Amino acid sequence: MSALGRFADACAPKAEPISRWSTRSAFQLAIKYLTDTDMTQEHIASRLNFSGAANFRRAFRRWTGKAPSHIRAVSQHRMS
Repeated sequence: MSALGRFADACAPKAEPISRWSTRSAFQLAIKYLTDTDMTQEHIASRLNFSGAANFRRAFRRWTGKAPSHIRAVSQHRMS
């Protein structure tokens, strides 16, 4: 086995599927938009390629356990 093959095998158990990485990155970006901007949920959904704000809210809640509006409210409360 080549060095590259051994390297790939060593990394494989720790490797994250691209779909999971992409999802995690999208929701990290969503949190940034919710906490650092006044973008609407509709705009965030569009920017992250969701088919609509309702789908974004549902996916966000499934991923974080919290509604996007909750994240924004907590963020705004901390800033005041």
